[in-house]
Amino acid sequence: RWLVVWIPPPIDLCVAVVRSFLNSSGGNDDAVLASAETVLKAVRRLLMFSWSPDVGKDVVKSGLTDICFDAESKLNKRKKDHREVSLLLMTEADKMEKPWAIRLKTTLNQDTDADVAEEESAIVDWKSPSVAWLSDPESFSPYSCPQFKVGGKGVYETPEEYLEIVRKLWIAMAFSDGHAALSPTCRSHGSNGVCGKVLWPVSARNNTAHLHCRNKRRSGCTGKVTFCCS
Repeated sequence: RWLVVWIPPPIDLCVAVVRSFLNSSGGNDDAVLASAETVLKAVRRLLMFSWSPDVGKDVVKSGLTDICFDAESKLNKRKKDHREVSLLLMTEADKMEKPWAIRLKTTLNQDTDADVAEEESAIVDWKSPSVAWLSDPESFSPYSCPQFKVGGKGVYETPEEYLEIVRKLWIAMAFSDGHAALSPTCRSHGSNGVCGKVLWPVSARNNTAHLHCRNKRRSGCTGKVTFCCS
């Protein structure tokens, strides 16, 4: 599976490409209309990007506004369908006057490529759960899932830290049955029959890292335990 991280192209390059595209569309009204509609879609797509603060909002807004004006100027306003696209282009240009229309990357979004890949991979996993992901106890074990912090006000450094814990715990609870169906279970017999609980990887967090195999007398095994009953 490939992870694609979209990066906005340089705004001056966008303007140059669009102008070249419009100039090559010819004088045919249908071709001009199709070109203007393509530019409209491109502008809407570009507005979805988060731009580098080094570029600046004003530069991005100026470039995208110029693109809208260039496409609009090619349209034949005598025709209804041209007027409709012209209105849509001017609506997009008006939107750019709003302070939130052009989004800039913040410090929180300026992660390393590895951080971005890890975060987006987790999102993809729970939206498209695979057998391999559901079988991995890392996202479901109570000993590897994060714990809520306690102690009153100010225990979380940022709202994002708290929301990330909520997200991971929500995923673990929502898919716990799916994970249990694919996981090894305890075969120990008791008064109520076979235990049947999910086996979790041993962990220092639940004080099980020291456990050794109990079949020492029968099979001579003295190896450390990998999984233990929940």
